[in-house]
Order: sequence, then structure tokens, then C-alpha cells
Amino acid sequence: MYFIVVLVFFATCIWVFTDAKSRVAAGERLEPIESPWGWFWGCFLLWIVFFPWYLIRNSNSKAVTKPTLTRIVEQISEPLNRQ
Repeated sequence: MYFIVVLVFFATCIWVFTDAKSRVAAGERLEPIESPWGWFWGCFLLWIVFFPWYLIRNSNSKAVTKPTLTRIVEQISEPLNRQ
């Protein structure tokens, strides 16, 4: 059970980073934290605050693409495939 919680934690942190990165690449402005790395570290250090904040803050913006489960898995496994 503990492993699943840790896996979900890391997966959501990585998803926030990749989603923020794709939004910045598409020309969207992230506020109040403008850097994808800033959102990642915020989620990593204080997940209970930053993850819901990211979801609420960016749910009203024009999404480039809504990530599907398949896309999330591909984004998470991409760094693993490079090794």
C-alpha cells in the first residue's frame, strides 16, 4: 500500500512538470509560478497544497491537450527508456 502511495506521489509530480512544460512551450503563461520546475518542486516539497492548486489554477485555462492515461504513462516512462 505504501508503495502505491509513493508511486502516485511521484507520478503526479512528474505529470505536473510535463503538463506545465507543454503549456509553456505552447505559449501559455503559468501563474503565479512561471517555471515548470517551480511547479515540480512545489508539488514535491508540499504536494498537499501545490497539486490541487495546479489543478484548480490551470483547469480554467485553455488546455493545449488534456493528457490521457496513455500519454501520462508515456511521459513517465520516457526517461526510463533513455537509460
